[in-house]
Amino acid sequence: MFQIYLIRHGQAVSNINEHIGRMMDSVLTPRGVAESNHLGSYFKRKGISFDKIYSSPIKRARETAALVCSSAGYDQEIFLEGGLMEIDRGSWDGVSFSKLLNDPKYMENPPAFKAPGGESEYQVQERISSCIVEKIIPTLKDLTIEKKLINIAMFSHGVAIRSFLSYVLASPIERWRNSIDNTAVSVVVYDGKDWIIKGINSTHHLEDVLLEKGGANL
Repeated sequence: MFQIYLIRHGQAVSNINEHIGRMMDSVLTPRGVAESNHLGSYFKRKGISFDKIYSSPIKRARETAALVCSSAGYDQEIFLEGGLMEIDRGSWDGVSFSKLLNDPKYMENPPAFKAPGGESEYQVQERISSCIVEKIIPTLKDLTIEKKLINIAMFSHGVAIRSFLSYVLASPIERWRNSIDNTAVSVVVYDGKDWIIKGINSTHHLEDVLLEKGGANL
């Protein structure tokens, strides 16, 4: 079986500025750095380790993965996987979230909306689910010979994680609109056929941390 920890990146400058899309070079804020370090420390305290670690190649996800691994004491390689990237907003990449909310076509059917040159949430769901189920997991099956449960960490983004969880829950994207917080952890287990949900959008690692309020979690 495969236990997957889906981890959203820490708070980034693009979150504070309420910009949408991939924003490839958006870096973590000081708060995002703190969130990532506390998550790594939480994993260390709980004795949580991973057989494989993957990250979206977008900078804020890579930074989060590196900080978490350093704080947790992991010394293994972080594999970059394009299938874990955030939704591609095409020519709208970097525009304000308010512009998206004020667009009639988006408001008519948000999951189906596709900016020029970008992708819809339906396409994101297809991309990330195919990446995880058809690409990543098959390469790890040999590990199940020695271990019954393979722990996998995947550092990704809000829309991407939400789209994948909608797939796992077999719930239409247009109905499952839950937000995913910065450095929130969602855990699912896959036995090769069925999915088990163990947790969604957990931020327990931040409960004992006094963090500055404010900043959008988009």
